[in-house]
Amino acid sequence: MNAGLHAVAGGWCGRHIARPCPKTAADGCYVCEDFQSAPQFLPIHHDTLARTRELQATAEAAGRARTAELNARIAVGVEHLIARLSADENDELRPKAAPDTAHLDHKEPTEDISDAG
Repeated sequence: MNAGLHAVAGGWCGRHIARPCPKTAADGCYVCEDFQSAPQFLPIHHDTLARTRELQATAEAAGRARTAELNARIAVGVEHLIARLSADENDELRPKAAPDTAHLDHKEPTEDISDAG
């Protein structure tokens, strides 16, 4: 693990300590380019997505458009993160492909009849 990382909910922050964090309390880390995570945090991200979508729906029903919009934006960030981590996890589980040997020139040994005599 990189020594410059520090723990945040669901992953790590890769922002250098000398650079101030640009997020607001409402945005969270899911929309930050410095946020890093791993497949082991997928259960947390799925839970966050469900709760965020619930907050979005509640805000929409109450006519709070700004809150609904903010939660929709966070949900999209979480969905993208889940998709990326799921793809990474599937890549790790997929058997490694055999090396491509099509470019190698394999010729079967042939018997030369003219030397037989």
